[in-house]
Amino acid sequence: MKTLKFLPKLIRDKIPELLKKQKKNFITRKSKNKKEFLFFLKKKFKEETEELLKAKNKKEFLEELIDIEELILTFLEHLKVPKKKFEKMRKEKIKKKGGFKKKIILEKLSQ
Repeated sequence: MKTLKFLPKLIRDKIPELLKKQKKNFITRKSKNKKEFLFFLKKKFKEETEELLKAKNKKEFLEELIDIEELILTFLEHLKVPKKKFEKMRKEKIKKKGGFKKKIILEKLSQ
């Protein structure tokens, strides 16, 4: 079996079923511990953000945003942070520093 260079990596829960249906040869395992799972979550987040940057149209962009949203929810679950608490923290940060609605670009900063 030829191993792809980007493996091992975290995959969605139903991917093994899909691979079986495609009659692919593969090996999976469960994450060994929380530390390893967090490592692979971060690695997957990086992969998905890189794919977002390469998106060429709205459909591809939305697909990658969906993956990133799923990863954010998984991070929160892994860290045992309720979504309501995260949302409260997000709103506090907006209150303190603002959001991105004004589309402000910083071009120069002197010290």
